Amino acid sequence: PVPAPEPIAPAPVEPPPPEPRSDCALIQEPGESIATVGLTERVDAVNALHPTNDSERLLFRQVYETLVRVDCEGRVAPALAVSWRLDTDGRTWLLKLRDDARFADGAPVSAADVKAGWTRDESVDELRLHVRRFAESVVAVSPTELAITLRGKPQDAPLALAHPDLVIARRVADSSWPVGTRPVRVTPDRDAVVVANPD
Repeated sequence: PVPAPEPIAPAPVEPPPPEPRSDCALIQEPGESIATVGLTERVDAVNALHPTNDSERLLFRQVYETLVRVDCEGRVAPALAVSWRLDTDGRTWLLKLRDDARFADGAPVSAADVKAGWTRDESVDELRLHVRRFAESVVAVSPTELAITLRGKPQDAPLALAHPDLVIARRVADSSWPVGTRPVRVTPDRDAVVVANPD
């Protein structure tokens, strides 16, 4: 008799792709607001925008933002800028500000505000020393668009613009604290206290 053919083994089944994970989320759902955080080091308004210790770094992050941010996986994500693209020269980034970008006092954030905060004098284009480490030039193309030429080798994302030395803020005459773009302000009474804006 002819032997029966051996059964054909089923093809291996590929496991389903893993569910997308939100590794960058600290918590899955918002919980209770944190009312008080104790800072163990001195916080000085003189150092605003350029922290000198961990307490200042924590405080300033609650008040000031950069144009872009970097998530925990190293990806560039929107912050004050909602979009960006590389110009044909391979070094200049064209960024568009969010339509709802506001300073803490309610004033809109414009491209001219960004440039003014990064230059030594509004009448000239000389960048401040801490900005020159990362950028060669900043041009306000329109009220909501910027052209920023970065130093260094061309990259596929404007990673340097997430550096905390490039936060966006505006100095005001009646406060030692520059106004940031998050919906909070600092009350410099006895201690540095961050409070939410009423609106």
